[in-house]
Amino acid sequence: MDERENDEQPLGPFTRKILEILWQKLFDPGESTYLPKIIRNGYPAWRLPSYDPTTYRESTPFIPIHGMSLDDVDSACSSDDPVLPPVSTTEPGLSVQNLRITNLGVMAPVSLSFNDTAPEFTVVVSVGTGNEKFRVDPIDPDTPNFRFRVGCCTPKSFMTRDCDPDKGQWTSDARGTWTGAVHDLVITAGIRVNVPDTGPLTVTVKDLDAEFLPEDTTIDLHVEGLLPVFQNMARIAVNEGVANGAFKKGINGFLNQPDVRGDLQRLINNKLEELTNSDVARVG
Repeated sequence: MDERENDEQPLGPFTRKILEILWQKLFDPGESTYLPKIIRNGYPAWRLPSYDPTTYRESTPFIPIHGMSLDDVDSACSSDDPVLPPVSTTEPGLSVQNLRITNLGVMAPVSLSFNDTAPEFTVVVSVGTGNEKFRVDPIDPDTPNFRFRVGCCTPKSFMTRDCDPDKGQWTSDARGTWTGAVHDLVITAGIRVNVPDTGPLTVTVKDLDAEFLPEDTTIDLHVEGLLPVFQNMARIAVNEGVANGAFKKGINGFLNQPDVRGDLQRLINNKLEELTNSDVARVG
């Protein structure tokens, strides 16, 4: 094992070689631990589930939709007040949830690089192709997977937008379904190597981040049956890239779940232990 003065030194050549071998084997179709196959089928021996297809039910943070007039946003609000029409108190926002994710297993390696100042490395993979795009859909057709939200209140008078504290505030929202598809989605994983005094290397997956180009992406918000103001929000959300931002937040929310990062960690750690006990690693 490489000698080091402390846990913050960069990885030495022997450790880097083992990680390079690991990277090659994870994308060798002849290996039992071929990563695209594990994503599709799981790996029961190491308690790894399938992730293609998979679901993500959590709601993402709302992303503001800019570019709508106050009159338009106000029209999303309604109340029982017969005298004063309600006003909006926030910009409209878009959130996604209840996602069905497919073709994560259509994965290919892009790069492996090492940090020159810390015991860390970064791996990059691409997901999806022109023929097999990475897709996000509703979990089922009757389950909404996006939500628009606007804060509302009754003003004190016609001359102000200040809320009447006696009449409370509320949220106006609309829900619907959307689909997204992208080829050449890029996922970057930042990984820290833990180098023990004895025993195999282990890793900690710090974070996972998805990126894609807008021109590689198709987003379709289905707004049939929604009020015209919410249909307009959908149009602006798509044109201004808000929908793409919500798409990314949904993917990253899924990727950074503790279970997902933990399963990736388990795969790498088990493979590292296998390699460090093999002749291949010793020759490296």
